[in-house]
Amino acid sequence: MSSPNPVKNKLSIQGLASEQIRSVRVFDLLGNAFQVNVENRESSSLQMNLSQLAMGVYLIQIETDSEIISKKIIKQ
Repeated sequence: MSSPNPVKNKLSIQGLASEQIRSVRVFDLLGNAFQVNVENRESSSLQMNLSQLAMGVYLIQIETDSEIISKKIIKQ
């Protein structure tokens, strides 16, 4: 679960499996990738600073040892 959505600056994603997070990627709807700062990377949650992104719709892709999770967010 990601909150808040829409997001202004900080996004928290909770409820991840207790597996190793291998990568976190952010894409716009055209497929352009963006580098974001992942500030807190606990075993079941993470926090991201999205303040540098422009307003719009983005996809967040989280890769763990066993799965790839994609979430759509709206940046205000």
